[in-house]
Amino acid sequence: MKKLVSILMLLVAVPAMALTLTVTDQGGGVARIAYEKGATALPAGFGLKVTVSAGTITAVDPAFEGVGAGYGIFPGTISIDANGTIVDVGSPVADPCDPGAGGGIGTNNVVLEMGSLHDDGNVPSDNGVLCDVTVSESCTLCVTTEPIRGNIVLEDLSVVEINEPGVCAAINLAPPECVKSTAPFYSNWVALGKPNCWCYSRNCRGDINGIKSGPYWVSSLDLDAFRLAFNDSTLEPGEICADNNRIKSGPYWVSSLDLDTFRLYFNKLEASVPVCDQANYNFWTTP
Repeated sequence: MKKLVSILMLLVAVPAMALTLTVTDQGGGVARIAYEKGATALPAGFGLKVTVSAGTITAVDPAFEGVGAGYGIFPGTISIDANGTIVDVGSPVADPCDPGAGGGIGTNNVVLEMGSLHDDGNVPSDNGVLCDVTVSESCTLCVTTEPIRGNIVLEDLSVVEINEPGVCAAINLAPPECVKSTAPFYSNWVALGKPNCWCYSRNCRGDINGIKSGPYWVSSLDLDAFRLAFNDSTLEPGEICADNNRIKSGPYWVSSLDLDTFRLYFNKLEASVPVCDQANYNFWTTP
């Protein structure tokens, strides 16, 4: 059975606090809003207010549009004909002329209305992305629920409220760094001046210069550079590129531990030299 849930229709219900929202910085001025239902019933609809501390909100891009396993029905602006057919799913941004609808795109706050329309075999997942919000400048972005638009209504008709200051995150307009801030060696990378070479795709395997020499990523050219940096407590500019384990051993950044890795991949064909753990990087760099 299909069900269309409008968060405007369900205004009175019992609080349920296990559901959570998250806001994460995607880089480039984009904030991602996601949900996780926890131990509660599945969300049926979201009435959210998004506010930025500086600049304006320039776009809201929903992760899902239309009928199916996501929150792609937008009750505030959806268009349905006399036969009950959806003509236009509309936009998740509420019409600024409606009560409690916020300022809208181009202002410092918007109200989002997002509901589900699905059958029993095509339900939304227990956690997922709702939308990406783009801002005009670096800021703190916060998400609360909007009571006039129904807060967050679950399929058992209970309601989740998130009051001010809400769920907040710092959103950076600058592009992301090549090393993720969650990488275990991030603080070392920053302390060393964020060397570009640590983001070469195979630098952690011993590729010091970031260049493939014939069939080899770790070649005699890298060996020459490694020798200069090995057990040198006063590294010259660029010699930190020979540190493939990202750890200082006593007074040395390039030590026997790095040598063990270098030996493992020296003069090995590309298939035997995998890229570094991509969980630690946003992107690879080149010389």
